[in-house]
Amino acid sequence: MFPSARGAGSWFDTHMTQTKGPRGATEMHEVPGSKADLMLEAARRSIERLTVIEAYEAALAGGCVIDIRSDAPRDRDGIVPGSVHVPRTVLEWRLDPNSEWRNPRIDGSTPPILLCDHGWSSSLAAESLRHVGHAGACDVIGGFQEWQAEGLPVINAPQWPPPRQLPGMGGRQGDLAALCRQREQWEGAFTAAADRYGVDPSAPARVAGAQFREAGAETVLELGSGQGRDALHFARSGLCVTAADFAPVAGAATRAKARAAGLGERLETVELDVRAPFPFETASFDACFAHMLFCMALTERELTALRDEVRRVLRPGGLCVYTARTVEDTDFGKGQHLGENLYGVEGFVVHFFDPPLIERLAEGFELVGVEPFEEGALPRRLVRVTLKRPSADDSTTPLTSASNSGVRTP
Repeated sequence: MFPSARGAGSWFDTHMTQTKGPRGATEMHEVPGSKADLMLEAARRSIERLTVIEAYEAALAGGCVIDIRSDAPRDRDGIVPGSVHVPRTVLEWRLDPNSEWRNPRIDGSTPPILLCDHGWSSSLAAESLRHVGHAGACDVIGGFQEWQAEGLPVINAPQWPPPRQLPGMGGRQGDLAALCRQREQWEGAFTAAADRYGVDPSAPARVAGAQFREAGAETVLELGSGQGRDALHFARSGLCVTAADFAPVAGAATRAKARAAGLGERLETVELDVRAPFPFETASFDACFAHMLFCMALTERELTALRDEVRRVLRPGGLCVYTARTVEDTDFGKGQHLGENLYGVEGFVVHFFDPPLIERLAEGFELVGVEPFEEGALPRRLVRVTLKRPSADDSTTPLTSASNSGVRTP
């Protein structure tokens, strides 16, 4: 593990001191300290270390992240999409190109990027891989915990490994690039068709609009508003609407349509990626609507954070109505599996919902209703889920807005 030559900056020169013995002989003494710490320092001098942002960018460019954690932290915290799981105990055998036990699914054309929980054991592991032919092996500073703290994509670890598969012999689990490049995909789709889904409001928007009016709502946040067909419907019905979408061309189209319809005073647009915290004050809206936004390229952890943000910006007693494609949909299981129930279908990522996920996402709300329905020619099979934020006193109270004039700007 340690250099045998006395080169400049070697472990020997760094951690040993010379003194003269009683008869003038030179005696060597090791600097006090943990042997493991000294090994770690020596290893880190021989490898490249990446920040989590550098590792993320390398992975997007095709680099291979090797997750060396054990099953327990992976099950607890999740995994990096597109990573390969190789437990530390079999790492050298799986990555040695001359080993009969190597993993043939790992492409050796790029240096392996090792990921442990906190960025300690990965340094020692990367240094070890240098001796089996991976001179460029590197690791991630701060490990998975830093990746997660930075808010980078995480998916749930697979719960059922293939039968009879040896540890560390699997392939990539999920696809980071597919999850992260949906904005460009939707921007292109909206640019290619001015009214991709038509001009009439969706059936769920008609139902939700009636629910919102019955509840006395005055302000609505629509997430994933696209080219504005549902936002315009809400505004025409007298609601003040904030239409949010992450594709700039979609927001521009919605604004133009609102001005043409004379609804500019009742509808504003916001460019928003729902994976980030919302730029709205707490209790800003009476209602929230999202048609098929929840079932896009969002992992369960991202959906949970989204659920929490929706709850935060809703007033007590406020309603959230969202729709999602389900595991009963004819497209479920088709295309590229990206982890969890996420699939790449013709360039777009869909998260297919099952009943347990709907129940988990209702935490902190009253689950008012789950209504199955169909849409389109396939047809798409979806559910319309209605959630209600509990009132402060957990009783049913009417909604009251701070103002009923114009669009509320957070």
